Amino acid sequence: MSSRRSYLRRIETAVIDDRNALSSVLEAVGFGWGQIMQLMLGGLTIATSGCAVVLVSSVSNDIGRAMEIANTSQALIPVSNFCGIALGSLVSGPKSDSIGRRPPILLGFIGVAIFQFLSGCVILKLWVMIPVMFLLGVSMGLGIPPFKVLCSEMVPAERRIHAGFIGDCMFVVEAVYAGYLIWVNDPSMKDLDWRWLLVVGAIPAAIAFLIAYFFLYESPFFLAMRHENDKAREVLDSLRILNGNPEVPTHYDPPLQTRTPSKETTLATHSNEIWDDLKIMFGRRLIYTTCVTCFTEFVINFEYYGSMYAFAQVLPALNMWLSPAVSLILSLLAEVPAYVLCIFAGMYMERKTAMILTITATAIIISLFAISASYMAGEKVSGWWEVLLQSSVFGFKAIIQITWAIVRLYIVEINPTRTRTKGIALAIGLGWSGSIICILSFELMKSTFGTLVIFWVIAGLNVANAALVFFLPYETKGKLLDDEDETEPFLSK
Repeated sequence: MSSRRSYLRRIETAVIDDRNALSSVLEAVGFGWGQIMQLMLGGLTIATSGCAVVLVSSVSNDIGRAMEIANTSQALIPVSNFCGIALGSLVSGPKSDSIGRRPPILLGFIGVAIFQFLSGCVILKLWVMIPVMFLLGVSMGLGIPPFKVLCSEMVPAERRIHAGFIGDCMFVVEAVYAGYLIWVNDPSMKDLDWRWLLVVGAIPAAIAFLIAYFFLYESPFFLAMRHENDKAREVLDSLRILNGNPEVPTHYDPPLQTRTPSKETTLATHSNEIWDDLKIMFGRRLIYTTCVTCFTEFVINFEYYGSMYAFAQVLPALNMWLSPAVSLILSLLAEVPAYVLCIFAGMYMERKTAMILTITATAIIISLFAISASYMAGEKVSGWWEVLLQSSVFGFKAIIQITWAIVRLYIVEINPTRTRTKGIALAIGLGWSGSIICILSFELMKSTFGTLVIFWVIAGLNVANAALVFFLPYETKGKLLDDEDETEPFLSK
């Protein structure tokens, strides 16, 4: 009983602190099944995108061979998809800050289901496949930035890293599902039935749309910012009941910094808001941080999706004990323990320190992959070289996830509510240009320098990125998502 009273006193204090702000009420509501259900529903955005991107990257060569086109033209298929993701991510930022986090997530689900299904059914013409893949990419990009913001706006400060863990695990579930489909179809990945893979891979997105439409909540921070405080309290009421804390009061003082009420917004008000938000993101206090986080996303996408495309061509050419499909599945599963490490990194390490360590480790590991792959390609191999090669693939896929989780959490924490989705959407959208450039670079360089030079380029980019992160001026660990004075109180420290 004494512990229960102590818990209630802690809640009472949390609600009273800081003008009875929304962030303090959310701290009092706590973390439990209410948020877990929402994070799993929203995380289906990451899951369906993970399934789609693994399948598209893996079957691009098979589609190209079926069309009887050159390798450089084959690269246009995943490039068009990644261009769509970049555009979808960039568009979702302003829209999510204008109409809410929930609508773009729902639109992304139904778009992925429709266009991934169509991509497996179209006639074998490049001029047809490219726009369908582009629209599939737009749909994939729409939901990711608003979910990353929504998962942080639903939980207390100390649980943001746990929220990211749940969403990232959903990515692995669907990526492994895609890998399993590939393994069932052809373990060697040399002759994949790409139509069947794309059509079957679209089923989870359709199911996700139906579930999220009825059960996914809107962000209470967005609702409060748009003067919809009654709806925000309804969300908080649902969370506290599901968390087993029905006695927690959910009344809060409306935030001082608000936007035009939802019912009164017009095209002119949206335009003015976007311009004001850009002045915050690229003002003297945030411009360096905005640029570095965008570059970090660029490097992560360059190495992750570009290497996925390169792995699909490099690994089948090597004489390995593990089949390429099994190696793909195991490397994806290796991301799960990395998400556990994300929790410890988020709880006990500063954001900048965690990013510098993981970025540097990524440079070392990808270099080891290039060294081992060069020996295996030259048939100077032993079992130990394959152990090093497979370990580097697993380590690369694992450690990069920690960087990804921390940098996106940093972006959410450094931005106020009004620019939060725009900030992460800009980083993700520009980041996807890295995946596009990597695929084009790989195809252009492999004929002159070989298939492994791209991995040395990745190592060099990580070294440069670590140096830029070192000079970031602000640390955000433990920061509450308050907006009373926008960025001034936090950034002036």
